[in-house]
Amino acid sequence: MSVVEIATVIAPQNALKWTDAGRASSTTVPGIGWTPSLFRRQVAGNPSRIAVESRSRSLSYAELDQWTDRLALALSQSGVRPGVLVGLALPRSVEAIAAMLAVMKAGGAFLPIDPDYPTARQAFVLKDADVPLVVSSAEIAPNLPVSGASVVTLDDLERVAEPSALELKPGRVDDLAYAIYTSGSTGRPKAALLTHRGIGPLYEAQAPAFGIGEGTRVLQFAALGFDAMISEVFVTLLAGGTVCVAEAEDLVPGDALAQTLRDRRIAVVTLPPTVLGLLPRGDYPDLRTLVVAGEACPASLASEWSVGRRLINAYGPTEATVCASLYPCPEGPQPAPPIGKPLAYVEALILDDSGRPVPDGEEGELFLGGPSLAEGYLRRPELTTERFVVHRNEEGSARRLYRTGDRVRQRHDGHFEFLGRLDEQVKIRGIRIEPSEVRDVLERHPQVRAAAVLPEGQGADRRLAAFIVPESVGQLSLDDLRAHLRANVPIHLMPGRMSLVNDLPRTDHGKLDHRALLDSVRDRPRRARPEEERTLPSAPRDPRELLVARVWKDLFDREVEIHDDFFEIGGDSLAAMDLLSRLHRESGVALSIAAMMQRPTVAGLAEALSHRRSPDDWSPLVPIQDGGNRPPLYCIHPGGGNILCYVDLVRALGQDQPLFGLQAPGVDDDRTPMTSVEAMADAYLEAIAAVQPRGSIRLCGWSFGGVVAYEMARRLAEEGNPPERLLLIDAGFLHSFAILRALIPSETPLFQFLGARRDGIFPEFRRHAEASKIVPPGASERQIRRIFEVFMANVEALYSYRPEPYSGGRISLLMAEDYLANRRRDPLDEWRRLSDDLDIATVPGNHLTMMRPPHVDALARAIADRVGPSSIEISFDRHSS
Repeated sequence: MSVVEIATVIAPQNALKWTDAGRASSTTVPGIGWTPSLFRRQVAGNPSRIAVESRSRSLSYAELDQWTDRLALALSQSGVRPGVLVGLALPRSVEAIAAMLAVMKAGGAFLPIDPDYPTARQAFVLKDADVPLVVSSAEIAPNLPVSGASVVTLDDLERVAEPSALELKPGRVDDLAYAIYTSGSTGRPKAALLTHRGIGPLYEAQAPAFGIGEGTRVLQFAALGFDAMISEVFVTLLAGGTVCVAEAEDLVPGDALAQTLRDRRIAVVTLPPTVLGLLPRGDYPDLRTLVVAGEACPASLASEWSVGRRLINAYGPTEATVCASLYPCPEGPQPAPPIGKPLAYVEALILDDSGRPVPDGEEGELFLGGPSLAEGYLRRPELTTERFVVHRNEEGSARRLYRTGDRVRQRHDGHFEFLGRLDEQVKIRGIRIEPSEVRDVLERHPQVRAAAVLPEGQGADRRLAAFIVPESVGQLSLDDLRAHLRANVPIHLMPGRMSLVNDLPRTDHGKLDHRALLDSVRDRPRRARPEEERTLPSAPRDPRELLVARVWKDLFDREVEIHDDFFEIGGDSLAAMDLLSRLHRESGVALSIAAMMQRPTVAGLAEALSHRRSPDDWSPLVPIQDGGNRPPLYCIHPGGGNILCYVDLVRALGQDQPLFGLQAPGVDDDRTPMTSVEAMADAYLEAIAAVQPRGSIRLCGWSFGGVVAYEMARRLAEEGNPPERLLLIDAGFLHSFAILRALIPSETPLFQFLGARRDGIFPEFRRHAEASKIVPPGASERQIRRIFEVFMANVEALYSYRPEPYSGGRISLLMAEDYLANRRRDPLDEWRRLSDDLDIATVPGNHLTMMRPPHVDALARAIADRVGPSSIEISFDRHSS
């Protein structure tokens, strides 16, 4: 976009420059300058100092300067010049910071486009901003929506960034520097246009207040689409500090963020109070300055976190270049902090409804002036005129002011106190949100007659609640609405609660009755699931779904079903980041917010994990429950290869018993199944040794799994380190073939059945497998085919296995009370020939029902009696599992 084009989309009065007879003019405000020129002062002063670093890469000031010069030349050759907006579709990274600076050096202004936003939101931004060029990465570029913009990667720019006759010319302070989209009160997001004029003064004010100087390590916490990152990046670079970039999973509020602050030796960080409230208390030896911003800071947080460090409460809208006022909190117990005094270059007026200054101590609307004000909103002249006004004082002096919509009052000590909003705008997790934007998206659904979106709760529990009036009863489901929202709004705009209502209650004056609406459905029980939904499988069907379900259970502290919607059961943007971080730690696969938004269910995320997991990451060891203080119990899969049969057992054993399953290769991937009990024993012992290198182990196996567990124990005994416990659940050798015949009845003799063509006997297997729980309910054809191949491989392994006697101590045999198949011989005779130290117990149920409620409780008691507390030392690495 050219300068001429931008001039047509802002109101005429925006040409007015800030002047005030009682203060210095904007031209004498300290720090005003073109941002790249201010940056080069630090390059000249100490070029070898580290400017920006991530865990994998760091750049000195000289290296960052040289690289961004080359990128800027390439951008200039692509038509970037003053007034041109350039989209940046990049993740939080060293490369993203370099791209911002390069666009500025080329004379343009950057517009962040979050790669995790829904495609529809990205498409809106690209169309609304009409950017001619988008800079992205090779991974993200193919997924961007089609628009009129040219898309180039940083690698593309590097290839064309050859020396040329084209020279970079210094820009002007009035040139656009960046644009940031914020939530819109009309239901349409709006882009605020900011110039270089505000960045230098921001640095002059914040650097000394925050203690940022040469070498100061500042964490880049804010998402690139939010204005706080301008302070984190450019104040740090202009002060000679180091911008520390972290992966999203390292910034999840709680333990992950705490570890990042310690590991990266962060000295200064800016956090919303909600995030600070989730930060574990403890020692942060390098953290000197903690800045809270984005929402009201409670007294409890200020009192606790002000001890031993500098705590600053900051306030400022995007339209005033990030920050307008600061309040240095005293140390120790204190009331909720005010938003402080205006920065030196900021003019702040508190005006009444008539535009007159209010008396001291009275409340009014806060208006801001000064060189840091935005030029206006992109292509929104009416809104620009409404929010950026010309105010004349009693002497007739005119100044351009931004009306914030915030109610404040000035205390006797000069500090401003925030009292709330004049409109519907809210702050949730420090993010400015206009509920009407969500309402507008809901009302665009063809089956919605009307909608209302309101904030509810306080602090960390604050969220959006949506109330929808359908066009006709029974034609609209909440699942449809959630899918509609996920496709059109970012995750921070997803309501935490959604309800279908008959109408929207009104007050006597005809306004929406917020209290009546919130109260009308507050205690309403969760909706009954439609009949067709009740037929869907609810329990995990494979190890990936089991993993995701276990993480969800830890997060929400209750059992979940695989088709539960993350947002419906109480998830929000913070919880989503926590979930993705936990999944990354557990699986080694880093999923994006976009993956979370596309299918926010256990089943959906499990499928995403399977698509992104490298075959080299596979392990037969699956943590079913890794919490608890007892030594872990390792349970080997039965004939179907799946370990889901142990889920009911671990619940019955209680939360203090860690339990890990050993699953067969090929059950949830295309790996070749093993056809030897001995090979399985070796592979499974190797997997256990990777997480428990020392100490005796406890082995358990049901059905065919008991045979493999026996061989594992026998090998350990030969090495002189027998298992501490060996529990075999209704297991045997010939007994297993009898069970096989009961589960998959066939007229074909067993030896012919084993040698038959797989395609010929697959229909028999499929007919009986789900009823026998060999495959989980609702398994797909592909899943059943995989389990069939594993099942046949296990039958082949059992048929060829020749057990040798065991000398490793006691074997506990937990046998089913009821027979599933005709027993021509007692299965215990087989075990008596192999060991003379047997502990035999009978458990209610048959071979199948003993593993399910209610009989599984008796099985769990029998196991608990045999795996009581142990004095044997265990070295167990839960993280690597």
